[in-house]
Amino acid sequence: MTITTYIIPITDSSIPALQQLIVRQQLRVSGEHLSGAKGTIYRPVDAVTASIAATSDHSLRLGTADLDVPVHRLPEWEYCLLVRSSAAFSQRRLVHLMPQLLRRRTPEEERSWTAALLDALLTPAVTGPVPLTVGDTWTTDGEFLPEQTRVIQQGRHAFLRLAFRVPLAACPPGRTVLGLDVGLDPLLTAAEVGGRTWNVGGVHPLTRDSRDHLYRNAHQAGVPSLELRRALNVLQYAACRMVIEDQALLQIQDGVRAVIAERLTHQSFRSNFISQARDLAVFDFLQAWLPQRLHAYGAQLIRVDPAYTSRDCSRCLTRTPRQVTVFRCPKCGHQTGVHENAARNIAARGLSLVRW
Repeated sequence: MTITTYIIPITDSSIPALQQLIVRQQLRVSGEHLSGAKGTIYRPVDAVTASIAATSDHSLRLGTADLDVPVHRLPEWEYCLLVRSSAAFSQRRLVHLMPQLLRRRTPEEERSWTAALLDALLTPAVTGPVPLTVGDTWTTDGEFLPEQTRVIQQGRHAFLRLAFRVPLAACPPGRTVLGLDVGLDPLLTAAEVGGRTWNVGGVHPLTRDSRDHLYRNAHQAGVPSLELRRALNVLQYAACRMVIEDQALLQIQDGVRAVIAERLTHQSFRSNFISQARDLAVFDFLQAWLPQRLHAYGAQLIRVDPAYTSRDCSRCLTRTPRQVTVFRCPKCGHQTGVHENAARNIAARGLSLVRW
């Protein structure tokens, strides 16, 4: 068994409620040092620990407070464990809407999808410890560890650390080394050193016209805009989480010695890529889920500078102008997909750091 921990933000609107818990001594300074956590660490008293449970995809009960927390931003396995420990978890039946987000839709299919979403939001929510936005049933083993819950305060912001016990164990070290290129469509591209490449497909959001039409219909039907927006966010995130779990996390559990990935920072990406990647689960995968899985498996994670990985030829290293879909090298004639080319460059940059 392995203990996994995830730090998720507490929405600023919940900070006053959090302060009340501190004033009432329901949260007490612990003096602990937590890896990856900076700021003041608070530990719930025993009575509060016994109350910890998720109440929806965006809320978690902590003592007398219902905190606004994006619970859905946990990986699928741990998400299931938390929901299954939360008897009062309230949610909509949305899982049947997820598959269509993973492919392009005709205008007719888009209208049908938005109508189905609106119907789901007009149907009474389901209460109970059964996760309804996951596609698999294998995530039943393990447990949520409420006694290891911590609150982290950093200036005006606060975070929640949740812990889980999951049945992960180290595998015999293999020889496969993967380079990972992250994106939005596809979400991920993996390249084995000296071997195959494959893509983890992306999510296709609603067109602007369909989204505007949906919001108008929801307003007429009495569905609050906040509820609709949150449902769309949960659906997109859950769809991405599902394919990442199936096509990335499960693929690396056997025989992978190392995964080489880009070091993502706001400075290295001048657009809003990181915020979009966070909304679509790929950022959380790269920064939190993948490191913990690899650590449990006894595999290595290597981060490399992302500069020019999409512009350098992975065969002869000639630097080219940015290309959109197909990478063509003007010097050696190498031709491949732009994401496959980037994944091979990423693998090559970190190969010398692999512990054999």
